[in-house]
Amino acid sequence: MRRFGAGRALWRQLVLGLLLAAAGDLALLGLTASGTWWRALPGLFVAGVGSGVLNAALARLAVESVPADHVAMGSGASNTARYVGSALGLALVVSIASGGLRLGDPADVAVGAGAVLAVLGAAVAATQRRRQPLPG
Repeated sequence: MRRFGAGRALWRQLVLGLLLAAAGDLALLGLTASGTWWRALPGLFVAGVGSGVLNAALARLAVESVPADHVAMGSGASNTARYVGSALGLALVVSIASGGLRLGDPADVAVGAGAVLAVLGAAVAATQRRRQPLPG
């Protein structure tokens, strides 16, 4: 992954990872419990690649966006945000998938919500590309 990220702007890597995750989620729409695992494989593969690209970018961003003497703080903030985001995201998906929101097939709504949030995250990441790193 080091070569893939080398020479590319972090915002591009973030956008790519989020869009791949959204594409993987969208490929899972319409998947039912009676479907085969072959049907799920392409979506899971694309989402997994997107997650790998995204995680590599987030780790780099956590240490590059803070002054050199605060790298540990940047890493800690990144890890805390990941845990809180994972907990909130899991609670949202379980709430939707369990029928807490009656908007259609709960699994499709949960997967669709993940795709929408990933696209929104990509849009936010794309707008941040011109920010300069903090001095340090």
